[in-house]
Amino acid sequence: MPDPIDLNNYPDIKTEPPTQRTLPVRSAAFIGGVLLLAGIVYGSIWWWNNKAAVIDEKANWKTYRNDEYGFDLTLSDAWRGYEVHEKTHPAHQNVIILYFRVPTTMTNYGDRSGYADRLAIGVWPTSVWEDTATELLAHGVFIAADDKYVFDYSQWQKPPDDLRDIDFDIYKVISTFRLIES
Repeated sequence: MPDPIDLNNYPDIKTEPPTQRTLPVRSAAFIGGVLLLAGIVYGSIWWWNNKAAVIDEKANWKTYRNDEYGFDLTLSDAWRGYEVHEKTHPAHQNVIILYFRVPTTMTNYGDRSGYADRLAIGVWPTSVWEDTATELLAHGVFIAADDKYVFDYSQWQKPPDDLRDIDFDIYKVISTFRLIES
């Protein structure tokens, strides 16, 4: 077995563990400041881009307001040229149906040439809604209610061919429905 090496004979070899190198406090503060500034700049750019996207999207929407029945909702550009036609419910004379119609190239669709009923909003007096609660298929899908009216909606089952691939985003439109003071 070889003799152990006596490190005392070699003064240029250090036997102490190396000291850990640390950044001076100023350098650490500088690097931290740069990282913080970069985070603020990145966050500001991200916020501005997302804010602009929301503003641009809403700039293309229209609000339909009905003061008589006390509600409004927001429609997208897919609804451009729409009209609203009011009719009495065929089975309940006190109930009003508001048909939101969109232009179509089909002349034999529905009762108004050149328009298709895309969305129907029912305006039910509260008492009539309660009285018809047990009737099969009397109501559409509930939206909202106030002291005077209950609102429901239904939509087309078979769209005209030229409108089949257009996204009217009914659920998004219904989600914007708001009761207002009339």
